[in-house]
Amino acid sequence: MPPIIRVHYLDDSIETCDQSCYDADTDTCDCVCNGVNHGLGIGMALVLTSEYLEEHKRRIRSKIPRPKSMFFAFMDLKVAPEPQPGPTSEPQLSTPKGAV
Repeated sequence: MPPIIRVHYLDDSIETCDQSCYDADTDTCDCVCNGVNHGLGIGMALVLTSEYLEEHKRRIRSKIPRPKSMFFAFMDLKVAPEPQPGPTSEPQLSTPKGAV
């Protein structure tokens, strides 16, 4: 059976969690799962791995800014009052205090 976890690193090395782990009879695990799936059988190893991946996706998504919040950041720009008419008068934009 193919590995249920395969991790590819930037140095082109690969670590896996496969049948030798989840069907193991020993107490020692030296694969990429760090013992989470060790000796549990394929069914439970698949359940634990899929739960871990779903939680990992939720954590990643929570760190990505939502487009709506980016839109409001642009909406914080305010137009300054127009200066008195003169030879070089142009409308200017100002930002709220503390904005970058």
